[in-house]
Amino acid sequence: MRVPGFLLLSMLFPAAADAAGGTKRPTDLERGEELYERHCLACHGAKNAGDGPATEALVHPVPNLAGKTDPKSAEQQQVVLAGRNAMPAYEGSFNVGDAHRVLLYMATVHVPKEEPGRATYEAKCVSCHGATGEGDGAAAATLPNPPRDLSDAAFWIEFSDAQVKEAITEGKEGSIMRGFPMPAEQLDALLAYLKAFQDG
Repeated sequence: MRVPGFLLLSMLFPAAADAAGGTKRPTDLERGEELYERHCLACHGAKNAGDGPATEALVHPVPNLAGKTDPKSAEQQQVVLAGRNAMPAYEGSFNVGDAHRVLLYMATVHVPKEEPGRATYEAKCVSCHGATGEGDGAAAATLPNPPRDLSDAAFWIEFSDAQVKEAITEGKEGSIMRGFPMPAEQLDALLAYLKAFQDG
């Protein structure tokens, strides 16, 4: 009996067969994400901050582990496998490799993605316009007129991108807002960051 070429390939070289068949083995980080979302997210939250949806029903708070997870720590791997306090054991679901993978994901999930324009906004705008652009920054209450709400879509209908850029770099006459001259690339990144406030 003649064996089909692909079947023979799969028997001799399983990994090559996977590649030829279009399947791909998940990376450790991808596997860790899958395990975290299935077993951990409900308590530990999307950013590993201990604020998952199930925490409201718990007697004891879940610790904020953002920035505190070490995938190489044998002690932390043991906690994942054997449990601790109210946390159940996952020895039946995880092996040591999976414990490492889920800790690897937990170590990276809290790290914010770099957003172009954010650093400029936080340095020059956030004190008046606030963290979400709603004009409620720490200094807003001391101003004679409230800062504009940059999360309001009506603002972006009223003013063109060119007008907003001009206000940023030259200031606004008759208001306390001063100008912040900056390179065009930096200005474009800041404008994009401001416009994203509309999406909430």
